[in-house]
Amino acid sequence: MLNGRHRMYDKEFKLRAVQMVEKGEGTMTAVAKGLNISLNTLSGWCKDYREKAESAFRERKQELTAEQKRIRELEKELKSIKTGYEILKKAVAIFSKAEQ
Repeated sequence: MLNGRHRMYDKEFKLRAVQMVEKGEGTMTAVAKGLNISLNTLSGWCKDYREKAESAFRERKQELTAEQKRIRELEKELKSIKTGYEILKKAVAIFSKAEQ
């Protein structure tokens, strides 16, 4: 599955690929080639699996509801407004000092 320019793989696919390597079903290079993924990708998955076990691979995020999308949009807008407010506050302080 492609997301922009990157392929996205589900948790089960990643686990199966790592288990193939761990169980010796082939070299890492052979497994990567057989699954049509890069060696670097598989190597990273194996490293993550060794460090964090199955919690290394998160489930894909579920689609946001309309309400969640609206909340996210409003939070971004609020952050932007706060940033603008802080800039204006600093500008007023600078210009106030310049007048004195």
